[in-house]
Amino acid sequence: MGLVLIPRRVELGLLLAGLLAAALMPTLPHVPLCFYHAVTGSDCPGCGTTRAVFAILHGRFAAAADFNLLGYFVMLIVLRRIVTLARPDLQEQWFNSPHADKLLMGSMIAVAGVQYADKLLR
Repeated sequence: MGLVLIPRRVELGLLLAGLLAAALMPTLPHVPLCFYHAVTGSDCPGCGTTRAVFAILHGRFAAAADFNLLGYFVMLIVLRRIVTLARPDLQEQWFNSPHADKLLMGSMIAVAGVQYADKLLR
């Protein structure tokens, strides 16, 4: 089976509907999402990212930073995708820089590493 492409408008609608649904949920359902945490009992570098994104969508920015700073990177990636879907003309100007993706990924790795080291040293 080959690659299935979703039309741009459908993907944009699904992204926006998902963000709206998460923003309208009063609380995040307790669902253990991290296999590493379930097996070892300790946090992985990504633990708390879902809660952080949820907190950002509810305007609780300090709480999001306490959960996991990677939540901000997830939101940047999602917002970048929404902009490129809504305005394809901006993709060439703003988002096709070869350095932008490397900077974003490098920053994510650095933040995850520092945060994880901090958790281990506490």
